[in-house]
Amino acid sequence: MGRASLRVLSSKTAVRGWVPRTVDVCTAFIQGLPLNRIAPVYVQPPPQARAVPGTAWRQRKCAYGLTESSPALIVLNLTIRLGYLRVETDHAVLVLVLSGVPMFSAAVHVDDFKYGGVAKKVARFETAHRAAFDVGPVHVGNFTLMGLRITCDTDESSGKMVIVTDEDHYLMCTEEIDITAERAASRSVSVSTSELTSYVRAVGALLWASGQTQPLMACHSTLRARRFHKAVVNDLHAVNRVFRAAQASRGISLLSTAVVMPHRIVLFSDGSSIAASSASAQTGYLLFLASDVLMRGSLSPETPLVLLACGSHKQRRVTHV
Repeated sequence: MGRASLRVLSSKTAVRGWVPRTVDVCTAFIQGLPLNRIAPVYVQPPPQARAVPGTAWRQRKCAYGLTESSPALIVLNLTIRLGYLRVETDHAVLVLVLSGVPMFSAAVHVDDFKYGGVAKKVARFETAHRAAFDVGPVHVGNFTLMGLRITCDTDESSGKMVIVTDEDHYLMCTEEIDITAERAASRSVSVSTSELTSYVRAVGALLWASGQTQPLMACHSTLRARRFHKAVVNDLHAVNRVFRAAQASRGISLLSTAVVMPHRIVLFSDGSSIAASSASAQTGYLLFLASDVLMRGSLSPETPLVLLACGSHKQRRVTHV
């Protein structure tokens, strides 16, 4: 499932008071159907197999990354058997609508399901799921999905459900780059091979967090990613500063509140100017879902906004004199 799909579902389930649930398929690919291709697929055995050097295995069942992967077959089979509709913009999202009323929704990510709906339809889904596969326990209300900690809460003022998403545990266990005192004094010196490895790993962690729950880090993360081919010691310090800022922001979570009809898409975007020291500029955007009786014009200050997508990147075209 896409990130925007997960956030839309969280908002829509909050409207109906559907407590989110999750379950995963144990050893999903081992339970998959035989691989049916004209041309065979071969894989290199893992080191633990202690296979003779030069050995290749012919694959009998699907694996992660193939179009016939087991999760895709799960989605297809459940769609056909239970009468769900696959959302055209994201085929990993399933919905059940009866007489114009939403009754159930589910999203799939590899072998994890996040779903919710009326009690009868939820029970039907879980029964069909367990009949076809060996699955793990069902987690209700509070769980971790795709590294995201998802919690069900209640808004104090409205009494409606709010779904809270954070990565505090991920940010707190991510370590800063270790910079020796000698290296710290040489900020303009190019990084070593080992330092570049640590730098790339750290920036990757920042990019993941900024795309999930930390939109405030998006610009800083992408600026650091643009330095991979010319990183210096000063960039190591810059990454550590972003890490410390992210860890200091723990407790500031993404909130998925009830967004009711009529709703609208709200886009905020901005770009930086070209500076004397740089011939490029940066663009950033935030895309929200909002509910408001006024479909045109300014939003009221009380309008709740649910983040759908965010990002920051180098401007592809910049015109200047």
